Amino acid sequence: MSTLCRVDDCSVVDPRGCQTLRLEAYVTHWSTLLHWVSQGALQTLQLSSAGVDDTRCSELCRLLPWHPLHTLRMDHNGLTFVAMGALGSFLRSDSRLTTLDLSQNRLGDRGCATLLAGLHTHPSLHTLNLSSNRLTSSAAQSVADLLEHNSVLTSLSLNANRIKDEGTATIATSLPLAQLQSLALAANFISTMGCERLAAALPQCRTIRNLDLSYNRISDLSCFLHPLKHGTLRSLNLQGNYIPSELCFGLACLTLQRSCRLQILKLSGPLLSAPQLANFKLLKANSHCSIHYTPSKKPSWVSDTLRYPPTRTPSHSPTSLIPSAHDSHCSVHYTPSKKPSWVSDTLRYPPKRTPSHSPTSPMYSALI
Repeated sequence: MSTLCRVDDCSVVDPRGCQTLRLEAYVTHWSTLLHWVSQGALQTLQLSSAGVDDTRCSELCRLLPWHPLHTLRMDHNGLTFVAMGALGSFLRSDSRLTTLDLSQNRLGDRGCATLLAGLHTHPSLHTLNLSSNRLTSSAAQSVADLLEHNSVLTSLSLNANRIKDEGTATIATSLPLAQLQSLALAANFISTMGCERLAAALPQCRTIRNLDLSYNRISDLSCFLHPLKHGTLRSLNLQGNYIPSELCFGLACLTLQRSCRLQILKLSGPLLSAPQLANFKLLKANSHCSIHYTPSKKPSWVSDTLRYPPTRTPSHSPTSLIPSAHDSHCSVHYTPSKKPSWVSDTLRYPPKRTPSHSPTSPMYSALI
């Protein structure tokens, strides 16, 4: 397999037999590139930051049906909805493409709808990247329609758009019907409300493994307690959100339970105190999950009046995460009794200095 890296000089490489064409710089001789594409039998075409505008994309799409193309990357090119008509027509007739990367363009909601309409019945596309394309919550309906009709797509990236809570809720309704294994919604202005709608759909999604919600506006993790305990998630990325340390620790404690299948957990919140940091280190040492905690400053969208934990602790709160007898391989029995006379009224529980072997510390001291 030959790889072509530059097209500034048409005498560099003979295009015949070329299966991979990678260009990561502006193409000055576009006619030369079109000649090479017309001569080769490409399986991979990567045109990153190559200056492929709408007109050039339309010209290129007329040549693509003659190639056994598996991977098409046209990121960082400034494409708009105008080019999506030609690309959508190619995708309707194509049956071999497995990876499509159109990130860092300017498709907008209209371009997204035009593009995704040609992918509803695509038989082989597994990976789709539409990150940073000026998508809003209106584009979420096009995404939901794609997930309902396409049973092949396994990886979808929508990072750095403006999906927000309304769009997240729309996508969440179609997740049980999809076969997604990886969903990336980082930097989409999603708050706790949208996160709750997404988490509510996760127990019904038996295929999803990786979820990226980093750099949003999520401040509560209680909605993830049931999905993580009984779901199929392997990786959860919540970095860049501002989550109170008590809730982070509560969610991290969930990884100690046998039913939790999480392997990678990334969290972000306030700077930890020395005891909290010690608890996290011990928790990481005893958990099968790789836990990452990144301290961050409190952003402007966090309310100063928000209380953690809330006045009324719900049954699914992180403070109720201490493993029960159902989660342990040991037969646990607890018998309540009255305080005997030999117990001093001044005795404190837990003591000021809790020994390392105490059942109340350091694993769950933050939860007491």
